[in-house]
Amino acid sequence: MCIRDRASTTPKKSKEEAERENSMRREICFKELLPLASEMAFYSIEGDVAYEVILKHANESELESDKLQQVLVEYEAAHPVPIDENPGINDFRRYSLEKRVKERKRYGYSDSIMVLGMTLKFICDFKTLVNILLISKEWNGIFRMKIYRYLLRLYPDKSRLEIWKKILCSEGFNDLYPKMQAKVLSNFTENNKSLEEIIRADVTRSFHAYPEADQQAIMRILRAYAILNPDIEYCQGMNCIAGIFYILFKDEATSFNMLYTLISNFDLTNLLKVNISLLNIYFYQLNRLMAVYMPRLHSHLFAEGVNAAHFSSPWFITIFTCALQSTNPGQLPLLVLAVFDEFLTKGVKALFAASLFMLEHCEESLLRLSHESALHFMTNLHKSELFFKKEMVEEYRAKIHNYNITEELMARLYLEYKTTFVVASEREDVVREPVKPFKYYISYHTPGKCRFASVYFPNCSYLLAWLIWFSPVSYTHL
Repeated sequence: MCIRDRASTTPKKSKEEAERENSMRREICFKELLPLASEMAFYSIEGDVAYEVILKHANESELESDKLQQVLVEYEAAHPVPIDENPGINDFRRYSLEKRVKERKRYGYSDSIMVLGMTLKFICDFKTLVNILLISKEWNGIFRMKIYRYLLRLYPDKSRLEIWKKILCSEGFNDLYPKMQAKVLSNFTENNKSLEEIIRADVTRSFHAYPEADQQAIMRILRAYAILNPDIEYCQGMNCIAGIFYILFKDEATSFNMLYTLISNFDLTNLLKVNISLLNIYFYQLNRLMAVYMPRLHSHLFAEGVNAAHFSSPWFITIFTCALQSTNPGQLPLLVLAVFDEFLTKGVKALFAASLFMLEHCEESLLRLSHESALHFMTNLHKSELFFKKEMVEEYRAKIHNYNITEELMARLYLEYKTTFVVASEREDVVREPVKPFKYYISYHTPGKCRFASVYFPNCSYLLAWLIWFSPVSYTHL
């Protein structure tokens, strides 16, 4: 090769080497930033500082945008940010890239819809949120429940009645109520006397402290529903739900409409019929969630022979409206209204979150109680003054976002229940042993370095349980 040819190839070789070096530098930077992002999240480094560190090193190494997104997602996944009622620009900077992907899938690939879905949480003006629903039918269908949830959190007294009616009142359904009353007069014969006695006893027992609750009107609503839905007829718990509707709206037809829509659209049929299998699943899920979020309380109650099945049944069946049976004269349980707001916009997950909140609030008291005292405390909790205090509502709204109860987590718990109990119960040769709470327990002494804890369940099956980073934890083998 001549000197000219050799000189012409030299720049090309240097360029290739430079590109190779840059590629290696970017790869090293990416591999170093991933664990660094996890460590910063673990040690609760502020989002502004963490972003500045990540972006500085990424810019210096000319890191590709897709890998930078992976690093930011890693930090966001390990550093969840609760919804703030008064968000600012810093909250928007922390908005998870991983969540943005979910928002894009949920709201479609229209840029305007995706951007609006991402920024809704930063809009605090009542009129603006309401006007968004009036822009188009498409936007109303996409954002309706999300905006309702924000309005109920930010302006509960101003928006509650109207939003409840929009969610639960079916068009033209109020005209059905007079017809059902006519059927009641003709169909409630001697065969329905026992049902009539049960309804009368439950309504009288539940609303003696509420003079504004017309007991005859509530009984008419329940009788009409019993005729309309013979599969359920009447079940204990419906009296509390119908009663709170009537106390708020003072109208029989509206209350009947809302009761029927609630049971139909929110799949409460099995619960109101006291479906033991479904309740057992809920009890199991609540026990496991308690073990994750309140391990000390879970271990104490387990040692005392107390579990969710002993006290949480009324919470699920009545959506916490069993608190109406309190002796506080004429006062509505404010906490029940807040829980109902969450339930109407999030479904049954809101009941699990509310249950965890009540347990966490009473944790210190329960840790000092033995079996009988703990049972008495929990079974009468819905009659306490806690449900009537405004401070409890504020605490509930502040803490409700700490419980990251996702559809995926509930599905895993359901699968765990089916694998553990249903499959085992079909095998006659299985030797049944007492259920142990955990193979690992949570220690608050030494910071751990793993976001997940392997949780022990009977028959050697495992569940990957997500732990919220509310404090440094380590997992010690029992």
